[in-house]
Amino acid sequence: MLILNAVRGKRRGMKWYVSGALTIAVVAVSFLGAKILYYLENPSVLAGSGVKLGGVSFFGSVFLVPAVMYFLCRIWKMPYERTMDFLSPSLMLALATLRVGCFISGCCGGISLVCAGVYVEKFPTQITECVCDLLIMGGLLLYERFWENEGRLYFFIMVYYGVVRFFLEFVRDTPKDWLYLSHGQWFAAVSVCIGGYMLARLGKLERKKKKRGGRR
Repeated sequence: MLILNAVRGKRRGMKWYVSGALTIAVVAVSFLGAKILYYLENPSVLAGSGVKLGGVSFFGSVFLVPAVMYFLCRIWKMPYERTMDFLSPSLMLALATLRVGCFISGCCGGISLVCAGVYVEKFPTQITECVCDLLIMGGLLLYERFWENEGRLYFFIMVYYGVVRFFLEFVRDTPKDWLYLSHGQWFAAVSVCIGGYMLARLGKLERKKKKRGGRR
């Protein structure tokens, strides 16, 4: 994340220590959000063993990051939309890396199933999500390079990652105890709804600005 943001920050005329500080801040906020949601989902773990490094729920990061970064941008007097656009691709890189760690440690694995006539003992949900995360990151970088609309990249993450996670949960070994869906699927649905709404709202505001400019 530090290297990616340093390179992209240099193209934007951003000092390396500014991009580094933003990267460290968003990692800290992401980790905090992921831990908070994990313990909200698993209060017995918190009661039994207290706070430990292991155990995260990434949607806690998805929902907490934009809120906290808004206030940090106000404090640091930085443009919020541009800052979130700047951080978004590196967040997907971080998530892809985390899923490699999940694969190595054996957590967040898939169910056994027959795929195209082939028996798969455990569907590789971690590696599948890792690849999808990298594809989302690549899409964000392309959008950033060829389109000038600001303030959209993080909402793209909410939509695209939400869709990926919702369908991957069907082959992931997680309890479907919330109306036949897993916790992750409900959080994914909320993420898609919020991201889709904000993208539609931004598009509507942009069309209004163009109409006003055309009238002049």
